[in-house]
Amino acid sequence: MDAGGAGAIQVVGGLSALSVTWLMGPRRGKFSADGMPTAIPGHNAVFVTFGAFLALIGWVGLNSSAAILFYGAAPSRSP
Repeated sequence: MDAGGAGAIQVVGGLSALSVTWLMGPRRGKFSADGMPTAIPGHNAVFVTFGAFLALIGWVGLNSSAAILFYGAAPSRSP
């Protein structure tokens, strides 16, 4: 049973990401003039941690709303 068309949404999102990646190609500076891949240095650890924290907040909200809507739980019982 497809809950609310989730399968179609996932397929459209995946195909959109694949087509945009194919159109944009590799990042600037990924390959040298002779075609060999070069290392791209790491990113800012503070930004990575902040992004992970935002993803965690979104994940908790998604699970809480799923518990409320699907199981009929009271909002006070969600994590």
